[in-house]
Amino acid sequence: MCMCEESQKFISFQEFLLCIYFMQPQIQHGGKMAEHRCRCIYRFYDRSCGGHLVFEDFLRMLSDIKKNKGQLVEREQLVTEAKKSAKLFGDHPQPQLTLDAFLETVGQLKFRGTSGLYRMHEKPWMVNLKRGRESPGY
Repeated sequence: MCMCEESQKFISFQEFLLCIYFMQPQIQHGGKMAEHRCRCIYRFYDRSCGGHLVFEDFLRMLSDIKKNKGQLVEREQLVTEAKKSAKLFGDHPQPQLTLDAFLETVGQLKFRGTSGLYRMHEKPWMVNLKRGRESPGY
């Protein structure tokens, strides 16, 4: 995972807090926060931290979108759909997807499904509190 602004292999504490903030379910995936969330999504899938998504990164994103929708994910179908979806990001296929192309295409609602990505559906600390209440005291 690479969430940092630069091509570093780590994030600062401030970036960590912002990442957690943007995962909150009440944060809208439109309007003012949309670009920030999309940048976080893009950085999350940029495994090389190179500032671009390669095809395998895009496949992983598409796979997660499908899983969020409860759809089965088969490699061959995923590759076919990824190639089709990649055409949305430019006039001709590119070997890598740039952040600008991603932001523009998602912002214009041409590529769908990203609103379900990078979401914390239940706060982990709340799950732990519930477990603590349900555990018998010893």
